Amino acid sequence: MRRNYTEAIFEGDYNTVRGYIEGFVTATGKDSSFFICSDSGVEAVTLSEQIWEWVSLKTRLHHVLMEDELMDRIKAALAASGDRGQLNRIAIRSSKTVRGASFKFRFTTYGRKYAEEIKELLGRLPEEINLADYNPVEKVDEECRGGELYTPCHDYVFQGAGVISGPVNLVIPLRAALEAHPLIEAEKVRLEH
Repeated sequence: MRRNYTEAIFEGDYNTVRGYIEGFVTATGKDSSFFICSDSGVEAVTLSEQIWEWVSLKTRLHHVLMEDELMDRIKAALAASGDRGQLNRIAIRSSKTVRGASFKFRFTTYGRKYAEEIKELLGRLPEEINLADYNPVEKVDEECRGGELYTPCHDYVFQGAGVISGPVNLVIPLRAALEAHPLIEAEKVRLEH
């Protein structure tokens, strides 16, 4: 199911921001999801933020993706707190709607077992996920049969690359699953605003 997400920039201590959101979700008892970009492989930091962090030697800005309903409830709670607490009405520096997310990936394997694992991972994508520019190449070279793993000649090679895009709540966990495979390299998730 597609969920609508907002990217919010919180200013404050990382543990305070994370703890506040986790506590808020737990206290409300609603099934709301959020992703802290730095923990979820999401490319979110701008150049000006990086410069500010280098100058101040602190990371005080945290990009968080959260469902719109959760965002509205947290904004209301922070507004009601006024200027009290470590997180208060000015903790959210900005927010913008996220329409989708995408990431690029690539892989190369010389073993049929790993090739089957990769084919299975990419073969069971949810309907809402789009797999683009994916043209895997599978080569069998009988002249190299019996070659060792670290030789320039391999009897079997399976390689490919592609772009996965779709809803935030599906793309981020999918990137984590692909990145967990030892032979798949997944780039950071890019957000579409």
